[in-house]
Amino acid sequence: MNPERDERLLDLLAARATEGLDAEAQRELSGLLQGQPDVDADGFDLAAAALYLAIAAASEEAPPELRACLERQGRAWLERRDVS
Repeated sequence: MNPERDERLLDLLAARATEGLDAEAQRELSGLLQGQPDVDADGFDLAAAALYLAIAAASEEAPPELRACLERQGRAWLERRDVS
């Protein structure tokens, strides 16, 4: 377990799901995912899509706390994954 690499992986997955990645960041993400075969790379995308639909239905913008909550949940998921 490398906390810095895990943190970077979560950052890139969150950025891909919310903002998109440029080619360099996408290559970095691909490299990090190769070293983490158990990571659900699509989980952040699916969560972002679900949130987008919920927010669009409510016609409100996502509060800033929402991203922080997703990041906390991602870190908690990563910690659970490493406990085997």
